Amino acid sequence: MNYSTGVMFLIFLLLAFSGQEIRDNNPNYNINNISETIQFNTTFEYYTKGNVTQEQHTSNIIFKTIDYIGTVTFELVNMAIKFGFNHPEYNELFENLFIYYIIAIIIIASFPPLILIFALSYLLVIGIKNIFNWIKIKAYKTKWEK
Repeated sequence: MNYSTGVMFLIFLLLAFSGQEIRDNNPNYNINNISETIQFNTTFEYYTKGNVTQEQHTSNIIFKTIDYIGTVTFELVNMAIKFGFNHPEYNELFENLFIYYIIAIIIIASFPPLILIFALSYLLVIGIKNIFNWIKIKAYKTKWEK
C-alpha cells in the first residue's frame, strides 16, 4: 500500500468515527445536510480562449490537478461521514482495525533504526573481539620472545 492510499484509509476511518458520533449525539439528524451545506467549488479561471501561451497551459494543468485533489478529498469526507452515520455497528471493528493499523505503522517505521542499531552493535562486538585477539597475540609473542 503506498503512502497516499494509507492516508486516504486513515482519513476514511477517522471520519467514519465522526459520522458515528453524529448519530450517537442526534439519531434524527439528516445526514444529507452535510452534502448540501458544504460544497466544493472551483475558484480558478481556465485559459481557453484566444492565443493561449505555454504558461497558461501549465496553469490550467496545475489548477485542474488542485480541483481534482479537492474533489476527491471532499467526496471521501462525505462518503466516510455518511458511512459512519449509516453503519454505527462497525464502531468496534473500525476502532480495532485502526489501532492495529497504527501499531503496524509504528513497527514498520521502527525497523530501519533497529537494523542500524543491530549492525553497529555487531560491529562493536566484532571489534572488541578483534582487539582482545590482537592483545592476546601480542602477549603470547612477548612471552615467548623473552
